[in-house]
Amino acid sequence: MKWLRKGILSLGMMAAILLAGISVHAKDSNTYYYTGEKGMSDYNGEENVVITSDKQQYYIIGDNIHNVIVADGVTKIDGSELFCCAKQWDRISREYSLTIPASVITVSGMTDPNLVSIKLDPANKSFTMKDGVLYNKDLTEVIWVSSKQKSVSIASTVKKVDLYQFNKVKNLILPRDCNEINAPIDNVEFHFQTIQIESGNTTFEVKDNCIYTKGFKKLISAAPESVNKKLVLPATIGTVDFYSFTGSKNLESLVLPKKLTAVKGTQWVARIPKLKSISISSSNAKFRSKDGVLYNRDLTKLVAYPRKKTAKKFSIPSSVKEVSMQNFANDNLETLELPAKIVSSAWKNADFIELCKLKTVKVSKASKYYSSKDGVLYNKKKTKIVFYPIGNQMTTYKMPDSVTEFKMDFWKGSKIKKIEIGKKTKKITGVGLYYDSVLSNLRTISVSKKNPYLSSKDGLLYDKKKKKLLLIPDNYRGTSIKIPDSVTAINCELKVQKVKSISIGKGLKSGFDYPILPKLEKITVSAKNKYFKSKDNVLYDKKMTRILLYPVRKTSKEYKMPDSVVMPDGLVNNCHLTKLTIGKKCKEWEANNPYIMPDNNEGDLLTNIKVQIKNKEITGMPKLEQIKVNSSNKNFISVGGVLYSKDKKVLYLYPAAKKNTEFMVPAVTSQIANCNTFTMSSYLKRFKVEQGNKNFEVLDGLLISKRDAATESAYQYKIYGIPGNAVYDNFLIHRNVTKIYVNLNLYQDKIKNVSVETGSRNYFMYKNYIAEIYYD
Repeated sequence: MKWLRKGILSLGMMAAILLAGISVHAKDSNTYYYTGEKGMSDYNGEENVVITSDKQQYYIIGDNIHNVIVADGVTKIDGSELFCCAKQWDRISREYSLTIPASVITVSGMTDPNLVSIKLDPANKSFTMKDGVLYNKDLTEVIWVSSKQKSVSIASTVKKVDLYQFNKVKNLILPRDCNEINAPIDNVEFHFQTIQIESGNTTFEVKDNCIYTKGFKKLISAAPESVNKKLVLPATIGTVDFYSFTGSKNLESLVLPKKLTAVKGTQWVARIPKLKSISISSSNAKFRSKDGVLYNRDLTKLVAYPRKKTAKKFSIPSSVKEVSMQNFANDNLETLELPAKIVSSAWKNADFIELCKLKTVKVSKASKYYSSKDGVLYNKKKTKIVFYPIGNQMTTYKMPDSVTEFKMDFWKGSKIKKIEIGKKTKKITGVGLYYDSVLSNLRTISVSKKNPYLSSKDGLLYDKKKKKLLLIPDNYRGTSIKIPDSVTAINCELKVQKVKSISIGKGLKSGFDYPILPKLEKITVSAKNKYFKSKDNVLYDKKMTRILLYPVRKTSKEYKMPDSVVMPDGLVNNCHLTKLTIGKKCKEWEANNPYIMPDNNEGDLLTNIKVQIKNKEITGMPKLEQIKVNSSNKNFISVGGVLYSKDKKVLYLYPAAKKNTEFMVPAVTSQIANCNTFTMSSYLKRFKVEQGNKNFEVLDGLLISKRDAATESAYQYKIYGIPGNAVYDNFLIHRNVTKIYVNLNLYQDKIKNVSVETGSRNYFMYKNYIAEIYYD
């Protein structure tokens, strides 16, 4: 029998609802009946959800849901389906209760952290409810735990305990019969303050809120929110895995056992945020501690360095040969001194070292493997840069002539504005196309004239013969770039903020993939170049079949596309263009995204985006009023200044500054090309759809995909257009919206607030951001 939303309730379902203590009648507008067949597309914000079928194929999501009631007759509850989204993201703010009827015989999946109450029908023969915990019938297995339970004493008869089921519990008592414990995947996500164990357990014991095997031979897990600042481990423990202490929020001092013979997981010491000291008995045969740092017994290996050790200067003892600097993390250290005996493998993967304040690395002159200069660490012969401390205050780095290779990643986060490369450097890792920018302050690069492999000009990096442009500094301050005649390829990304003009020499064959040049006004090409051509400061391929780059700040108000152009994919952003004419051979219009670039490299893109939106100068073509199409063009047509495919089935671009306040979508139009079709239509107040159009309609002023009139309230739809002249105090994303084909970031001066309606399966609010849910 298929349940209808306003249908008549069965006696079994009514019993389940009465069990939940909820007053509901057949036409109760506050209750939603969930079949699992079509998701919750017709959900209207009801507080109560009744699950009516075993077909639980979709997540239950809704900030307004307070009660989930499983109807009598349902035999299974799949928590991984129903509640996975909330468990996985932990961003759905609502808390709710779950009512389980007598008919349920199978419950699976992990507990939703928002599940605050579980109510079980006493007639259920498969499960038992006790003190907020759902067990199997004979109390030997924990199924689910109410997140409202901050203190839990697990039933004595439970044999296996998975600690991850208790992630909201603060005080836990382990059961008498427990003989197996699975520790959390990561203690950071858990909140145990105290852990105890019931008397009579023969497998485990607890001390100082830590779980051990019987006889204190092995540490299983430590309570991450224990108030203890100091932890003394039992003398009987032979092996310690530092992973057991990850997330310990208050632990400052760790005393290791007297009989310790081995340690594991030393890389996890960095995840003990307040640890200042590690100590061990002086009589231990394998390890020793000195000034709160752990070493092996003969002081030849540094084993672990505390994250919050307060010393600003640390000298590694002269006897130490081994240290894994990848595991070396500290928030206070400014100076590090290395001894002569440190081996060459110590600084492997040095770019992952977490020493945010380190300014200087020094090394003994007697070292066989390392040397240092100006606080920078090199190999002995100074042919490789091993490590650059990011706390170093120098703004100009002069590389020793002996250096043959280095990684750009070493300078990530540094204050370096200028790099001077020496005469022997030939290999640089981390430059070229598709590498992320890492040197936000770098303005210029110079290369020794004696270098046979590399060269520089005007602060840019080239190979020696200047055939390849290898790097343009992230914070390049020049307003022009002249690419020499010798250059045949641009092997780096063109992402510079202040450049107004680019001049291309005769030899260039490739480049200009996804450039970001927000101040560019003009671009010229040598007449002798066989691959590129410029005309009126626009860059084309030689035959002018493709627009490669139309400058953002080119001042012309009108642009007539040459008839030879087939693909205009470089025509994306311009702040002056008012009239555009499409040539007769143009047959492609790429779904280009206008780019938004910060005025500076400080902070992420989102923190700068509002400034860029406000001036509307580099986002799309904000002043474009009209588009025309050559009458001989077989692919496009202009109607009222709007760009369509020839048959008007595809709407490609609505001019952002078209002065009409109203726009009607033609009856034959079946497709909106992309999310920028209606980008910032500054005068547009209203959408209309011509009668007979089967693909679009208008809802609350928005252009959306056509809904089925028979199921209008339930039918899901897509948003294709927002009137650019409208102002929204609150832009509500309806629960039935499946996709937004509009770049909402570009409307931040029009939209004061965005919210997502309860019940949406596709979007949710996370902090101040709209997040889209993806399903595997």
